[in-house]
Amino acid sequence: GNGASFVLGDFVNSNPVLIQKAVDSNYGRLSTGGTYYQKFLNYKATRQGVLFVGGNAGMLHGFKDAKSVAAGSTDGQEVFAYVPRAVYPQLEKLTNKNYGGVTLPHQYYVDGWQREADAYTYGPSTYSFGSGAGALVCNVGNKCWRNYLVGSLGAGGRAVYGLDVTETVDSFGVNKLGASTIRWEFSSNDDSDIGY
Repeated sequence: GNGASFVLGDFVNSNPVLIQKAVDSNYGRLSTGGTYYQKFLNYKATRQGVLFVGGNAGMLHGFKDAKSVAAGSTDGQEVFAYVPRAVYPQLEKLTNKNYGGVTLPHQYYVDGWQREADAYTYGPSTYSFGSGAGALVCNVGNKCWRNYLVGSLGAGGRAVYGLDVTETVDSFGVNKLGASTIRWEFSSNDDSDIGY
């Protein structure tokens, strides 16, 4: 918005994932939660799209997609960034004046795959869609449909993580992604069998 420039780490192997309405896992026939799945799909279709991609400066980035919901000049604005714990010990290399050279070659950080999935589970926040008898309301402490982004570090390390991305940016432009978005992270420190 203010014309200031900024630098991002390179995106090499991490695949970009647009979180909005693309995933329909056909859960409508399930005996538990299935009757509400179509309402959940309708809710997802109305939310602000956010494009997530992992970068080799140590962050998973989330950028607003203004094409999915009218957002004016904020298309591409970063609305979320997450630094997995597993990359913390390596971040200091980015500030080394020899980074990218012979003595300290390019490093990988959040360089793995990302996938979107729906899950019928407990969530960190309350969301609602619609009104009256047809409304879909999911309160904290209740099981309901949630939308997750799961990913890995790939060449950047031995870790996987899960984010609850059910709520992105509301209709007033208020960012709903934050600390409670991060649901879990497991690394080789938790389980030595976790690979790259």
